[in-house]
Amino acid sequence: MRALTSEEVQNLLNGVDKYSELGKYMRLAIIRGLRVSEILSIKWSELMESEFVPKNILTIDRENLKGGKKTIISEESSGEKKKTKQITISSRRIKLSNSYKEYLIDYAKNNSTRGKYITVTDDTIRNNLDTAMNKFNPSTHDDTVSSHSFRKFYAVKCYRLSGNDLTATQKMLSHKSVSSTGYYLSATISDIDGLTSKLHEALAKDEIE
Repeated sequence: MRALTSEEVQNLLNGVDKYSELGKYMRLAIIRGLRVSEILSIKWSELMESEFVPKNILTIDRENLKGGKKTIISEESSGEKKKTKQITISSRRIKLSNSYKEYLIDYAKNNSTRGKYITVTDDTIRNNLDTAMNKFNPSTHDDTVSSHSFRKFYAVKCYRLSGNDLTATQKMLSHKSVSSTGYYLSATISDIDGLTSKLHEALAKDEIE
């Protein structure tokens, strides 16, 4: 799968209903480069302190979360013979930008913030993205675009803004190996200087739009 270009991302942000399931998905995927599985697992209670007050830090604690800090917890099963089961819990702490917190406040004014942040499956996100790409980026849409293309866009963005620092980009993506980061960038690294100055300005303001 390839990375989306800055122009494609801007077209999607301008065209897709920002409060739709795809709209919610895109904002976390673009701003923080989260994995598909991470975004789909997030609950509103992990984003909001109260109904209209967002948290400053999103903490994701999951079993076998990629790239997280791992803690092993032992659990004993009940019964005549007790067996100890080890569960690996991984944790990531992610600072929420001011622009994203404002988005959450606006969303909460007219929408429920209970249960899961994304209420549809990965397949639905992919189908909705396919429809949106056909509508808002018809000349560039192809079968190399998927829900994972947002994370690759984030990787390219981090690489360029870090002065082409592969190690810094690795940390931003929470990759265990720098080779994984290199793989993410392999398809776009030769064109990385083509990222627009508009993207730089948006990032300096801590927002995408």
